[in-house]
Amino acid sequence: MNPIIKFTTLFGLLAVEMAVGLKAQGHQTMALTMAALFLMINLIFVYRNFYGMRITVAVPDQETEASQEDNAAEDDVVTQSA
Repeated sequence: MNPIIKFTTLFGLLAVEMAVGLKAQGHQTMALTMAALFLMINLIFVYRNFYGMRITVAVPDQETEASQEDNAAEDDVVTQSA
């Protein structure tokens, strides 16, 4: 099983357990505040992990293409001279 899924599930269960316990003690405002905080932390971790798994495609920039064309032109001159 994916460790990220395990972590987020356990973190969510911890937040729910703490919220239920605090609500039973009469601290509903603190429970909601902590639940919102845990949710934000959880979303940050999920976003970072999924953003890190994205597939990137390298697009050559114009300067790189221009320098490669210059090198190819220089190679043609050298081979024609020889």
